[in-house]
Amino acid sequence: MRRLGVYFFIVVFLFSAISLFAEKEEKEEEAVVVEKAPGKKIVIGYVEESLVPYTEALLDGARIGCEELGFEYIPKEGESKPELIDKYVRGFVAQGVDAILLKPLGGEVLKPAVLEAYKANIPVIYINEKIDVPAAAYIGVNYISGGNMLGELVVKALNGKGKVVHISGDPGGTCATERDAGLYQVLDKYPDIEVLDKQFGFWEREQSLVIAERFLTAYPDVDLIACISDLTALGALEAVKEAGKQDQVKIVCFDFGTHMIPYIKSGEIYGISFDMPREIARLGVHVAAGILRMEHPSNKWDAAPKGPTGVPPWKMMYQEIHTGHHWVTLENLNEMAPYAF
Repeated sequence: MRRLGVYFFIVVFLFSAISLFAEKEEKEEEAVVVEKAPGKKIVIGYVEESLVPYTEALLDGARIGCEELGFEYIPKEGESKPELIDKYVRGFVAQGVDAILLKPLGGEVLKPAVLEAYKANIPVIYINEKIDVPAAAYIGVNYISGGNMLGELVVKALNGKGKVVHISGDPGGTCATERDAGLYQVLDKYPDIEVLDKQFGFWEREQSLVIAERFLTAYPDVDLIACISDLTALGALEAVKEAGKQDQVKIVCFDFGTHMIPYIKSGEIYGISFDMPREIARLGVHVAAGILRMEHPSNKWDAAPKGPTGVPPWKMMYQEIHTGHHWVTLENLNEMAPYAF
């Protein structure tokens, strides 16, 4: 509960900060549904990298935020193809949306499109990942702290002693790289915990199943498999079951979807480090609203003057907001289940 308290403090603090962008506090309720011109709503575009339970929750959170604020919401899913994500970002720029929420899978490929949005004075809010192109804000998790929490779960599961194999995501990806770094920050403090091997499963269940099968053959005395995601963990679990080693090998992972609750209940998954994607994307929409209100303090969205330099204020006031992590095991499942996505 202490970590949940920290998370909600961040949320409350952020919403308090956003409220400062309104002209007067007493007008906030009136400003919930706003129009940039008669009959025209604010339009928020969201480009997400792919559809898995976690990213579906992100998209749903943005939808909730847009409904709360009376915005039009246009979601796009990039099928894990950077070139398709690039196409959607450029399409939003051509369409003239008011703000873009973006998970920038593809890095270098997406830089020109994001820069195009910046030059068109369309705020881009990075969600859970970012690239080194100017944007209005980053909203998301600190992946290293999430990795720290997974490391603490490993220590808890093994009582500080045992042999571990690790199925990561993709080499070079921000999420996998930082989660791994956080995990090893913790495990390096425990000399009696030995990491035998690490392989990349590229976030895929089937590929993680194959890797886990190889691990169980090469390291018959392994005690725990640490996994980069829920799908990776389910692939590893399948391999463990096939090998008949459910009583020997524990599994921990990231990402707590509701589909993972039965596996925690049964003990097949020992524990999960997780964040709250719906709240992250919902916050992203509210931050976009704050940026737009700051740029147009009269709430006459299409007629307000720029700042004294002619530069939109958001270009001079980049925001970065990190949300918190939590863990769930059988011990606290009843308490944490409502926060599954």
